[in-house]
Amino acid sequence: MTPVAPWCVVPIKRREAAKQRLASLLGPVERADLAEAMVRDVLAALSAVRGLSGVMLVTGDDGFAALGRDHGFRVLADPTDDGTTAAVARAAATLVGERAASMLVLHADLPLATPFAIEGLLATAADGPPLTLVPDRRRQGTNAMVARPVDLVPFCFGAGSYHLHQRAAEARGIGWHGLDVPELAHDIDRPDDLAAILDHDGATGRYLARSGIGARFRATVDGPEAVQ
Repeated sequence: MTPVAPWCVVPIKRREAAKQRLASLLGPVERADLAEAMVRDVLAALSAVRGLSGVMLVTGDDGFAALGRDHGFRVLADPTDDGTTAAVARAAATLVGERAASMLVLHADLPLATPFAIEGLLATAADGPPLTLVPDRRRQGTNAMVARPVDLVPFCFGAGSYHLHQRAAEARGIGWHGLDVPELAHDIDRPDDLAAILDHDGATGRYLARSGIGARFRATVDGPEAVQ
């Protein structure tokens, strides 16, 4: 029997709440616009992914909701905006009620995500244990997760979530494995995270160039001569 394809859940914060840890480098409007550019890159990648039952955005932001619908994706309202863990739990409860077999959780700040990388994750997860975790490049956060079934483990996104999800699985005797996916490892949380995406050929890279943020970042790293 062919396994049922997973649903992909993408939790997205409101624009005004996005990327607070970049406040030392970016103003509120810049952070919001950067978040939107990254969302556009992630949704563009998902639009080309084969092997999903569907894509569900969980957001309380009307603009991001409209963007998701423009891509033909489903939108689940997040009126409380209580954070990533609560948003994913809301989506999981909905999918459990609809008898979805499995779920891919993918963050919205992964501008290097590609259809090939996502499809590779899905293929590996389908042949592996019930829980697949993709860490960030610091191996602290969980940038992507495939759970089979949807409510396999409690969700605990945030600081140290990669290890918290591992421990949650082990405490329940659930098999899991970690999978390093370079294209999905690079989330944008701190100023130094921008270095890898300054020349990115996508919405994020174009925004960094157009806004002048890229040049400003290079100046802080290399000195004023870097932008002369």
